[in-house]
Amino acid sequence: FCGVCLWVSLAATSYAFGIFSQTLRYNLNYSQQSLDIIASCGNSGLYLSFFVGMSIEYYGYKSVIFFGSSCLFIGFVYIYLVVIKIIPSTMATVALFYCISQIGACCLIASAVTVSVKLFPSEARGAVLGLCKGYFGLSSATLG
Repeated sequence: FCGVCLWVSLAATSYAFGIFSQTLRYNLNYSQQSLDIIASCGNSGLYLSFFVGMSIEYYGYKSVIFFGSSCLFIGFVYIYLVVIKIIPSTMATVALFYCISQIGACCLIASAVTVSVKLFPSEARGAVLGLCKGYFGLSSATLG
């Protein structure tokens, strides 16, 4: 269960967009409308859980965790390189890579829920899933 909590803490980057959105605004001179578009693209990547769930059933949760971790890494490293101005970029590519990172977050949270459901008996599943989802929401505070 501790490993699941670690996955969930990495996946909570979707709730932490407000933490680094001001950095995007000041370093890249983005307007509030641009930040809203980036956040919406990230949310659309996060809402792909149906396809991620099918992938977990077909490929297994370990493959999906690896894919999700890779997406998180690629997405946020690209955004970091853009913010420190090593890579020139447009708002559309930042939105695309934020969407990719949130697909990774979706993979991690869906894998965490799947593993939690499979590990615990039916009497404890509700409490375990409540803790898992609660930790997902709270762990963005640790990122800030």
